[in-house]
Amino acid sequence: KSLMHKVEKSNLMVSRLASISEHCNDAIISRDMQGMILTWNRSAERILGYSQEECAGQPIWRFLSPTNPEMVLINNERLMCGEEVKMVELDLVDKRGCTVNLLCSMSPIKAANGDIVSVSCPLQDVTQKKNSERDRSQLEAKLREAEKLQSIGNLAGGLAHHLNNIL
Repeated sequence: KSLMHKVEKSNLMVSRLASISEHCNDAIISRDMQGMILTWNRSAERILGYSQEECAGQPIWRFLSPTNPEMVLINNERLMCGEEVKMVELDLVDKRGCTVNLLCSMSPIKAANGDIVSVSCPLQDVTQKKNSERDRSQLEAKLREAEKLQSIGNLAGGLAHHLNNIL
């Protein structure tokens, strides 16, 4: 009975974790140590446009933006040592060919014997936030330019007034 209870408890835990992954708002991808995608949740499908079936068995590099192809390779060394990688920026390319800006954490997944066998990668889509920050920066630059032009206009107006008074 004790073994049966442990198996049921373990199955319940696996079921809970699968449900959390599937209903999470962030993308969750798992990959093996060679970079091949193992799992891809519904949010990853929504954010990147590819289904689990299209991605399973594909190399993660296939989805990397040309702006940061070395990102996974650099962090793979840290993961092989058992380190977690916290909140790094990662750009992936979605099915339409658009770049998606993500915040990525990577955690090694260990087998019962302690060997690192795969990596869990929760991904938070920050594309809209980055676009908003870029738009804000552009508006601030335009405002500074307008303020400079207004100052030049005020200076020119004052100079013209003084010249009129002299004449």
